[in-house]
Amino acid sequence: LQNILTFRRDEGLSLEKEFQLRIGNIRHYMTEALALDPERVQAIKDRLQTAISELKVNVDENRFEQELIYYLEKLDITELEKLSSSFDIIGTIAIIKIPETLSSKKKLIADTLIEEIKPVKTVFCQLSAIEGDYRLRKLELISGENTPITIYREHGCTFKVDVINTYFSPRLSTERLRISKLIEPNEVIVNMFGGVGTFSIIISHSNKSSKIYSIDSNPMAHDICRQNIEINKLTGKVIPILGDAKEEIYNKLRGIATRVLM
Repeated sequence: LQNILTFRRDEGLSLEKEFQLRIGNIRHYMTEALALDPERVQAIKDRLQTAISELKVNVDENRFEQELIYYLEKLDITELEKLSSSFDIIGTIAIIKIPETLSSKKKLIADTLIEEIKPVKTVFCQLSAIEGDYRLRKLELISGENTPITIYREHGCTFKVDVINTYFSPRLSTERLRISKLIEPNEVIVNMFGGVGTFSIIISHSNKSSKIYSIDSNPMAHDICRQNIEINKLTGKVIPILGDAKEEIYNKLRGIATRVLM
C-alpha cells in the first residue's frame, strides 16, 4: 500500500511539473503574440499605404483607418467554428444564433453575411427558442433593412412570411414535399397548425383535387395565409380558419377529414 501511495505522489508531482511547464509556455506565447500584434497591424497598414500610393489616388485618412480596423477584425477560423453549424435564410432575411463569446462581433458577422450572400438584405440574431401558443422566437435586428417580412419560394410556391410575428421554418422543406407526395386524389385534409399556409399550399399545389382546411390561432398568421392562398391562386382549394384547432374541428370539421396534419 505504501508503494502505491508513493507512486501516486510521484506521479502527481510529475504531472504538476508538466502542467506548470505547459502553462508557462502558453503565457510566454500569449505575451509574444500581444507584442507582435502592433507590428502586424503596422505592417499591413504600410503595405496598404504603399499599394495606394502606387495608384496615385487621394485617400481620406479617417476612412482608411476605419476600413483597416474593419478588415483586421474579421473573424478567424477558430471564431467561425464557434458559430452555429447552420443558420436560416428565409427569402432576403438571415436568422443566426451567435454565441456569447462572439457577441462583440455580431455586427461584423451580420454585415459579412449581407456582403457575401447575395439575396440577404436583413440579418436577425435569435435570442430565444420557439415558445408560446403562436410558436414564436425573439429576434434582434443586427444589420440591414428593418423589416421582418420577406418573400420565400419553395417547391413552385410563393409565400409571404413574417419571421417575427408568425411561425415559419425553412428546415421543414423536405418534410413538406414528402407529405405532399403521400396525398391521394380528392382527399380532405385538416391542418391543425397551418401557420402562414406553407404545408397546406404546397400540398394543394401538387394535388389540385384535394381540399385543405388550414387552421391557426394566430391572427397575423391567418391573415398572411389568406394572402398566400391568393398569391398561389388556390382560393377555394385551401380554406383558412382562424381559431383554436380543437374547437374548430369539434364545431365545424368533425368527421370530414381523410387526413389530419398536426
